[in-house]
Amino acid sequence: MIPNGYNANLWDSEKLVSSSTNDYPMLVTVGRISERKGQHHVISKIPYLLKKYPEIQYHCIGIDTESERCIELARKLNIEKHVTIHGEVSFNRLKDLLTRSHINIMLSAETKTGDVEGFGIAIIEANALGVPAIGSKNSGIEDAILDGETGVLINHNSQEEFEEAITMLLEKKDYFRLKSKEWAKRHTWDTIINRYIKALESK
Repeated sequence: MIPNGYNANLWDSEKLVSSSTNDYPMLVTVGRISERKGQHHVISKIPYLLKKYPEIQYHCIGIDTESERCIELARKLNIEKHVTIHGEVSFNRLKDLLTRSHINIMLSAETKTGDVEGFGIAIIEANALGVPAIGSKNSGIEDAILDGETGVLINHNSQEEFEEAITMLLEKKDYFRLKSKEWAKRHTWDTIINRYIKALESK
């Protein structure tokens, strides 16, 4: 399987000024706000993190199709001030939010209709900016994350694994930042196209 690639020129972190310098953990999910992307799984876990990270923030960025579900869940859990639903944003705003984030999260799970997440190109794009990821097992996201190097793979419904992953990524952020950038370089379109050429020539 050869995954999608990304345009390295658009995601050049060297041209950006801002970075994750917040004193509090800033989490982000980039993708359609929907059941499949799993934003609600992240929101449901935030209350348990507040004792350790009382100012933690979670940002949801992407086409808004089911945000009301997320908003209602945040209200029910009394964590509205810790969750921001951005919806669609400009490309520059997206990069700004990502570079100020510590962890990119994609806790996707199979939906009631059998829909599953494919390869997480949004994870690779965030990696290019030095942002590691937490992703769910048993989905295409597994192919986008080097477990223990560019992020951590967990069971989407495990609070314990989620908290351990966050702690690991924050404590070793320099290591994961470096590994994320290195991994992203293996997914530029130039590299991916060469893989296609080699595969076609080998037939």
